[in-house]
Amino acid sequence: MKQLVIFISLFLFTSAFAQKNMQWRAVYQYKRILNEKQKAKNDSLIKARPEMAAIIKKLSKRFNNRTYFLDFTKAESVYKEKARLEKDGGSFMRDRILYKNLTQKTFTEKRPFLEKDFLVVDTLPDYHWKVTGETKNIGNYTVIKAVGTEKIKKSKTPKNAKDTKGEPKNVEKEVIAWFTPELPISNGPGKYWGLPGLIMEVDKDGAVILLKELIINPKKFNKIERPEKGQKVNEKEYKEIMKKERLKMEKMFKNRRHKKGSDRVIIKM
Repeated sequence: MKQLVIFISLFLFTSAFAQKNMQWRAVYQYKRILNEKQKAKNDSLIKARPEMAAIIKKLSKRFNNRTYFLDFTKAESVYKEKARLEKDGGSFMRDRILYKNLTQKTFTEKRPFLEKDFLVVDTLPDYHWKVTGETKNIGNYTVIKAVGTEKIKKSKTPKNAKDTKGEPKNVEKEVIAWFTPELPISNGPGKYWGLPGLIMEVDKDGAVILLKELIINPKKFNKIERPEKGQKVNEKEYKEIMKKERLKMEKMFKNRRHKKGSDRVIIKM
């Protein structure tokens, strides 16, 4: 009987995916899981400065348990964070909208910065997935483990290796994804994609995004369309703009500090 129920469920989902004009909503939740080294670092900080305990707890609560919606069809998707309400009554919303076109293997992401919107248009990353034989269950689905790599720019530190241009080198970070072939669509949270099934969980160094709910033809959903308003740039151009803005702000704050210092009058006795 159990096998019959599983077969019928799989048949219904396969039939649904075969139909045209179908839409799905995947609800994901973000959670940060600290490793032993990170926990020890926090404990050491709290021991040295006990007042930091409340601040760390508040930040952890604010950035954990964030909810994201992936509204998708077989070829396109829109991914954005659910708006949240703070205790002081103000809304907290990361107003980024990520559109993916799986057929063209491209993405368009609206990224607000101060009073301006940027539209970052580029090719979807290649994570070089390697599917393992490891499996587990997420809800009623059997998921398969895949290991990939994601290129990130390492923070500039005195110990950090630099390239010939004096910039920090790109490093590869391991990413673990769990996908299910029961839902045969090559999509997932954020920019993650490229596996023969919907990605239900992503773990990048303890930053975990986990599927909590999947809805077929939801009554409420984000319209799947490419963002159009904003300054169009590619990923490299956007990073260069952000670098210049960061240096500009650092210079502005530095000048303010110097100006405050110059206002002081020192009287020698």
